Amino acid sequence: MLFLSIRTAFRYFPALLTLLMFGCSANQSSRNGDTTRATAAVSSKKEDFGLFFKKFQSDSVFQLSRVSFPLKAEAKSDDGDSTRLVDKKDWTYTSIISGKIDRGIIHKKKLSANEYLVQCQVSDTGIELDYHFINTDGKWQLKYVEDYSD
Repeated sequence: MLFLSIRTAFRYFPALLTLLMFGCSANQSSRNGDTTRATAAVSSKKEDFGLFFKKFQSDSVFQLSRVSFPLKAEAKSDDGDSTRLVDKKDWTYTSIISGKIDRGIIHKKKLSANEYLVQCQVSDTGIELDYHFINTDGKWQLKYVEDYSD
């Protein structure tokens, strides 16, 4: 049974990432200004995480370029943990639809000058994911994901 639940969690991994991005979507009324600022931040030496993350969640080409492949994805449970490596060819990006998820809870935590943790939970669903971003050579990248979902 554990194998089935972990296998199911990994099958829905791209959809859960989309949920994270969908739930974090910014106010669309200022989108053009945000895109310009995000582009400027990406081209500077010291990249701002907030601007990077906005672009990461809204630009499929940019997102693909900022995931460290193979991406380590860990499914954590009381019955044991399993790890899967996601290759670039298996990565799925889904466009973000404007709007908000009423039950989504997103936390961004700065762990150090070069590391951020983005936590995504959806109330009453058992979905709980941690996304770890690391700044290497002045650029933010998604390094690994931990899935604590039921």
